[in-house]
Amino acid sequence: MRGPMLDGRVAKPFPAFVDGLVDLLADFGEITVRRMFGAYAIYRDGLTFAIVDDDIAYFKVDAENRPDFERAGQRPFTITLKDGRTEAMGYWTVPDDALDSPTRLRPWAQLAWGAAQRAAEKKAAKGSRAPRKQAPPTGGSREGTKGAKARRRR
Repeated sequence: MRGPMLDGRVAKPFPAFVDGLVDLLADFGEITVRRMFGAYAIYRDGLTFAIVDDDIAYFKVDAENRPDFERAGQRPFTITLKDGRTEAMGYWTVPDDALDSPTRLRPWAQLAWGAAQRAAEKKAAKGSRAPRKQAPPTGGSREGTKGAKARRRR
């Protein structure tokens, strides 16, 4: 079992399922793993393209690749919110037989990697826009400024 390095020593090893997934992805590029909220995030070149939770692999989806996952009968990763509602996240399971070999897993990994790249491009494009000019406050009340900021965030 692999584990992250901490101060030159190996920390607690990753679970066997995570190690196995990393082994299957060995020819897919430089894969790294990080613990994340009780689960594990799987990265390629610094972008998260998969997560593992309770020994289930979930690969990143978006509008472009979601139909492939739906056609294969896969299901989304969901979380339960404090109010009891369930929310689907942008990751879906991969077919069980894809976890049998690198050859079968690679097309799914490629789809997820594409979604991760598109998300990163979208995020970068958002950040590259010129910042909006803000009008100076019109009164001495800080409260009015806070309210305006809160409305813009919505």
